[in-house]
Amino acid sequence: MARRELSMKRWSTLGLVIAFLILALFVYLEPKITARSTPTPEGTSRNLLEISSASIQRIRVIDHSNRLEAEAERDASGQWFLTVPTRHLVRQDALDTLAGGLATLFVQQVISDVTDLSAYGLVTPTYTIVISATDRVFTLTVGSPTPIGGGYYVRREGDPAVYV
Repeated sequence: MARRELSMKRWSTLGLVIAFLILALFVYLEPKITARSTPTPEGTSRNLLEISSASIQRIRVIDHSNRLEAEAERDASGQWFLTVPTRHLVRQDALDTLAGGLATLFVQQVISDVTDLSAYGLVTPTYTIVISATDRVFTLTVGSPTPIGGGYYVRREGDPAVYV
């Protein structure tokens, strides 16, 4: 019985690590898209978050569809650990890539006149991503994929706009 529980825990941990890697891939390979929206004005920041990857201390991903949650935290020495569901040392390059991708999420479109969040899959989001940096916390909700281009609709907590 104990062996079966241990095996199930390993599969759960593996599933969460795979979810992290999928998110890292999504961030790293973020495609260019054209969607119904307003282009980001020239001369403004084109990154969704205004942070450096080095300032990111914790990344929490909640997969609402599969009811999974994973969290990685950087310790004082700069090492990344998976802390939820259990504490494990993880591949540093994978988490560094994820942190770098999150810090440089490129805004391709801004939809500022949002009246119906359900049109973007943001009433019941697919994912919630909480990024804790040294001086602030960002919460992103990820909704539906865009109709073309393979992107996703994203909303920052406290910001009425929807981003692609």
